[in-house]
Amino acid sequence: MEVVLDTYTYCEWLRSGLLNEKISQATKIIIPVIVIGELFHGFHGGERFQKNKGILMDFLGEAAVGVVAPNLDIADCFWVFMNYLKQRGTKIPTNDVWIAATAHISAATLLSGDSHFDNLPQLKRMRSGD
Repeated sequence: MEVVLDTYTYCEWLRSGLLNEKISQATKIIIPVIVIGELFHGFHGGERFQKNKGILMDFLGEAAVGVVAPNLDIADCFWVFMNYLKQRGTKIPTNDVWIAATAHISAATLLSGDSHFDNLPQLKRMRSGD
């Protein structure tokens, strides 16, 4: 199974190790570049920037891990998801729509405990708490 990690899930996994089984069973782990930006933002706000960045860079260097940047297909899916949400009067954080679009276009399962992803039933998703 290919999985996409969102920012919260990556941080939860590092803190607790509770997701080790799910992540170790993945054939591919996709990290959207949006997640890396959110992580860097958080790292800069803390006292362990270099350590946290080093841990992330080591993880990104693993053979099963790939970074995916937005492309035209992801941008089109982003629009579809934003329109879908707007029609239903639902809002979720914009970066999370990009993360969802990345997962959808990658045909991967989004591993996330954020309940606002429930508003996108088109998304293959596994709750990080399940």
